[in-house]
Amino acid sequence: RPGMAPLVAGVELAAAELAASPEARRRGVTFVVHRVPPTVTASTRVIEELRDDPAVIGLVGDASSARVLEALPALEDRD
Repeated sequence: RPGMAPLVAGVELAAAELAASPEARRRGVTFVVHRVPPTVTASTRVIEELRDDPAVIGLVGDASSARVLEALPALEDRD
């Protein structure tokens, strides 16, 4: 979306800085910035894919509060 470029750049910089830390390298932790394609209108599908990926141990943030609220049921699913 227009105006989001500085936010995306900040997230990418933070991920790179975290990935470069000695602790992350020692533990084999990677940080990935996942961009939802503009053609995706339901973030729940993307959240479910990330939730079900055993390599993913956490998610941080989203650019839209509405998308977070929409995805809460998928994020709260602990089965």
